[in-house]
Amino acid sequence: MLDGRGRPRTLYGTKKDRRTVECYVGAKEGEAFQVQVEGRPAANSCHEASFYVGEHCVSQISLGWGPFDHTASDCRVSAHDVCSLLFAKLTTTDNPDNGIRDAEEVARLGSIRMSVQRLVDVREELTPEEPSEDEDDDDEDAEELLPSHTIYEKAQKVGAIGFAAGPKRTRKMEAKYHLCGTPDPAFEQIDFIFHCMTRVGLQVKNLIPGKRRQKGGQSQYSTRMPPDMQKIKKEHGERKRRRREREARDHERDDTDAEKAALKRKLQKLKERKAELQRQEGSSSRAKVEPVAFDFTQGGTAHEPILVE
Repeated sequence: MLDGRGRPRTLYGTKKDRRTVECYVGAKEGEAFQVQVEGRPAANSCHEASFYVGEHCVSQISLGWGPFDHTASDCRVSAHDVCSLLFAKLTTTDNPDNGIRDAEEVARLGSIRMSVQRLVDVREELTPEEPSEDEDDDDEDAEELLPSHTIYEKAQKVGAIGFAAGPKRTRKMEAKYHLCGTPDPAFEQIDFIFHCMTRVGLQVKNLIPGKRRQKGGQSQYSTRMPPDMQKIKKEHGERKRRRREREARDHERDDTDAEKAALKRKLQKLKERKAELQRQEGSSSRAKVEPVAFDFTQGGTAHEPILVE
């Protein structure tokens, strides 16, 4: 991956999985970029590379026989004109019905891919220096080669970036031979994928350090998100806060209901205990005290009072 001047860009988080190599690349709006593909395949084999920007194939490159080294830096819109390739801001919408929401599709819109395949039944064809009248009239619009896409703002990742075609410049087609053929079904395609994002996106993925700032006498890293991403994060935080409050209310309501049920059980036990005591008191017999006449023979009259010493 090269910048507009052909200088190598820094690649981050490179990983290889069988026939696919992926990495992350820093990008800025308005910057030009190029992709270089080179290799040393087996002798007597011919290869072709397809150059995809986003979801669109902007060119197919014949790599010839044996070792190859080719750089793709623009897209041809006519026999006489080409357009450079630029990083551009993505178009977003707050209407989910009018924007792309699929995460995989959104990721592809910010990726560059170079796919290499082997050819069989190879033949040489001559590219004429001057195109026919029909070909000359077939002047494509750069926006048709790299059409803009509208993305639902909540599906956009932090640091996401898109692509656009730069201004036209004259570069006539040269008369030369090139190789054509049929893709070899026995050859498994090789893909080189570059996930492009702004510096903020690389910081969020912890691929590069954030901007240093001083806080409380200590040096810390901070990542400042774009306003639209800050809005999305704020809405997400608000939804989480409301969900926590709702769960807390439900939990408190459950605790109150459980406490009421426990009090009802205790009250029922007290009522049952009281009824049992009342039944026991009703069934028990009490001794009746009969009056006994006083024996005055031992004294106790006016003539013979009882003396208590």
